[in-house]
Amino acid sequence: MQKLLLINILYFITLSSVGQETLYPANSCIPEVFKKIGNVYLTYGSAECAIFNLESFPKDYTLLVFNESDSATLLYQVSFIAGKKQGTEMILIENEVALITYVNGKREGKSFTFYNNGKIHYERFFKNDLIKGKIKEYDKQGQLLKKLKVK
Repeated sequence: MQKLLLINILYFITLSSVGQETLYPANSCIPEVFKKIGNVYLTYGSAECAIFNLESFPKDYTLLVFNESDSATLLYQVSFIAGKKQGTEMILIENEVALITYVNGKREGKSFTFYNNGKIHYERFFKNDLIKGKIKEYDKQGQLLKKLKVK
């Protein structure tokens, strides 16, 4: 069971550990910006088209990706400063939301994945882009299921 938990956690971590040129999850596409407000770029995406080639974007910007079939649903949000992720990255995956904090392109501090009911599914702590301490998994009612110590 711990192996299955670790595989699920690694899946979410992989989604948050991509380089500055790529956004996850799913297949690749080049985003068509439908609106630009200052340094904020708005585009559409879907589960079939959620890896973005960002080489043509400037070094400082925020990218908001909305569901192409439901333009009110935000699928992905990330900001870059000097070409590095900065602040909170938000990823909507299979009705769950992952929030990962970045400082100078590295994951730092607490990171959460939430069930669609708003309860925490996973809680983890990053230091210098590595998981430190314990990974906690909760059930949909918010009860702690497991703690996995990471060395």
